[in-house]
Order: sequence, then structure tokens, then C-alpha cells
Amino acid sequence: MRTLKSTALIAAALAALAAPAFAGVEGSISVAVKPILDPAVATYTDPATGFQGTVGYQVDLQSAGKNTSNSVRFTAQANVTDAAEFGTFEFVSSEGLNCSATSGPVFINLDCAIGTLTSGQVVPTFYLFFKSPVFVPNGTADDAGTDAVNFNYQVFYAEGGNGPKSTPKNGFTTLTAATPVVLGTRNPQVVRSVVLATGGTFFTGDQGIAVPTDEHATKSVVPALTAHTTAEIIETGLACSSPNVVTCYTSKITIPGSFPVAPYLTSRITQAIQNIRTQTVTVTVPCYYDDDDDKYRTSSTSSYSYPKTCTKTTTQRVPIEQVVVTYLADVTAANPNPTEQIVGLCSPLAGPPPVGVPCITDRTVVNDSLGKPIRYEWTFISFQNGRFTIN
Repeated sequence: MRTLKSTALIAAALAALAAPAFAGVEGSISVAVKPILDPAVATYTDPATGFQGTVGYQVDLQSAGKNTSNSVRFTAQANVTDAAEFGTFEFVSSEGLNCSATSGPVFINLDCAIGTLTSGQVVPTFYLFFKSPVFVPNGTADDAGTDAVNFNYQVFYAEGGNGPKSTPKNGFTTLTAATPVVLGTRNPQVVRSVVLATGGTFFTGDQGIAVPTDEHATKSVVPALTAHTTAEIIETGLACSSPNVVTCYTSKITIPGSFPVAPYLTSRITQAIQNIRTQTVTVTVPCYYDDDDDKYRTSSTSSYSYPKTCTKTTTQRVPIEQVVVTYLADVTAANPNPTEQIVGLCSPLAGPPPVGVPCITDRTVVNDSLGKPIRYEWTFISFQNGRFTIN
């Protein structure tokens, strides 16, 4: 596992966070916009690995005046700090309200028609989603915490900005900047993204596959949902005295929601074989009598005879069945003091998982073209997220 940079990134995001931005038209319209991710740090999209990151904003709007407001429209402009990344920055969709998008040279322009609002009427919360851009290393906003998605918004109503009485007191709100979403977590041990209602696949490293230079990797597949959620995967490695692995790695998976029906929340953890300890074992092998040396040898050469079984001492990797996987559920109101549990095989293997703990649907030793093991893989299903530890 490479050195984590998540602490610096999250600290940078927390420093940028402010209270939700509010703007009002002299008590007529109030609007609040904030990032869906909290802290507001999102992972770049990465075409090299196929990772698709998503950035999202939540919009709350209310008619706060005494009169009815007509032709209410929410508008916004979104851009990226590094303009060279704008070509891969896209509006994906909205949830809760239909919005149209057009792209300018360096801005995505949004227009969301709301219509008529009576005094005190609250617009149901709606959400706006963007594909996070691909990182461009060009000397502009390359350092951690300096690149971001920026979002400026404004509400128009009545005559908007076209009538003789159209002023910030009568017709539109002041153009306001929402909290930026910091783009970061290019390090393969931290992933943060909005998850659309259609679900998605999120992983660390390259497709969630462990390699010698990144020996622990995680992949989570989120099924379709009724509404969006968020995904965060954070991996850490700890020195430990396990007889099975060199470093005890954990995968903290945070995907709010419940997944009570198949295919459930499915996660796969892989470890490069270098992190699996070796052990000395005695094995039984066929052997044959060598007339020339008057000894039994572990060979089937035709000149040997009198086959029998022999034992020998050898070194091999700890079997995957011996490696222990533990799980710690997230703290919830229903489970304020969760305890760490050993994760066992699903019974039946297709699920469902036991209540409150995941189970293993598959564990596999992956070999190279010569038949030598290169990594171990475990696949889990569960109703909810939590922390997995391989030890």
C-alpha cells in the first residue's frame, strides 16, 4: 500500500468548508446550496483505471415573502479551477427537479424551472450531479487541496433581470458561490464519490486489484437505489503479529443506506501474495526406490521401483482458508456499541448474509500463467457497510 495522503486532503477540504450559502431577495426567496459529500472532497475520474467519480450539490429553496412569486428559476454556473480539465467535466443529471444544461468555453450553465411559489412554499430538495474531471498535471492547481469544482448560483423570478424594477431586491438573488468540492484522493487508498440512484462500482487502485506495489485493494458494487447516496473507501495498514499476513490491512467502506435484497452490497478485497506469510509444513508425496543409491526418492523415473508414500518438509504460503477476516459494523442508533466479528462463509453461498454481519460468497487464489499464486481474493455480501480487516 502506498503512503496515504487522505489526511492532508480531508484537512484541506475541512478548511474550505463553510456554512451552507444562503441568498435572499429581501425576504422573498431564500436558497441554500451545499455539496452532497461531507467533507467536500471527491475523487478524480481516472480513465487509466476506469474509475468514474461524481460530484453533487444539494439545493433547498423557499418562498419566504408574503406574496406569490412567478416564473421562479434556479440557475447556476459550474467550472473547474484548472480550466484544462473542463473538457472532461460534465453535467450528468438532476434528481428531484428537471434541469437543462449547456456548456460554454469554461462553464456549465444550468437552468432549473420551478414555476410559481406561494408565500412560504418550500420547494422539495433537489440535487445536481456532475462527472468529476480527469486530473491534468500542468502546473495549475496540481497540489493537494488546490483543485476544485466551483459552483455559483442565482435565483430569478417574476421579471427576472429584464423588467424596469428588476434589482437584487425585486427579481433575482445575488450571485452566490457554494462551498467548492475539492478534487483529490488520487492516492489509490482513498476513494470518495457521490453514488447515483442507478448504483455504481467504486474501487481503490486499478480496478480494485492488488499488485506488489499496492498490495491491498478494495472494490464495492452498489446496486440500484431509490435515491442517490455517497461512497467512501479508506484503506489503512497496521503492523501486526498475525501468523497469516505481514501487514494487517483494513478497508473502511462507508456507503450510507440499506441493501436488504439481492444482489446486496457486494465488496471484494484482494491482497498481493507478498503480504501472505509463509509457513513450514510436512506434506505427503509419492516416492520410489532408487536401486543405485539404495534410497527412496520423490521421483517417478522409470528406473525406480517399489512406489510408496513419503513425507517431506516444505515452505508454502498460508492457505487462504486460514486467513482470518473480521468485520466491525458502523455505529448506529440501533447498534451503538458494535463488536468485531469473524466473517464466515455464506450459507448458502448465494446469500442472504446473516443480519448484522457480512459473509463470504467466494475466496479465490489467483495464479499467473505459470500456475504460481499472485494474489488472494475475498468476495463479501452484506446489508450495510463497515470495516473489514484481513489478519
